[in-house]
Amino acid sequence: MGQEVEFRVKTEDVTQGMGIYTPDMTLVAQVQAMPGYTNALVHTFEKLGTYQIFCMEFCGIVPPRHGQ
Repeated sequence: MGQEVEFRVKTEDVTQGMGIYTPDMTLVAQVQAMPGYTNALVHTFEKLGTYQIFCMEFCGIVPPRHGQ
């Protein structure tokens, strides 16, 4: 808590989006991933808790199964 955390995201095929949510489902950070690039997201978590990461892009027929 209180320290920067770096997420590095990339994708092999289509554009993806990643959102980080607090336990009460408030979006606190987001980043896009594009084929051929590695994008970085640096975020400082100010509260303890269990955060969730969800895909934020509709990219084909599989997205309803993301997170399963």
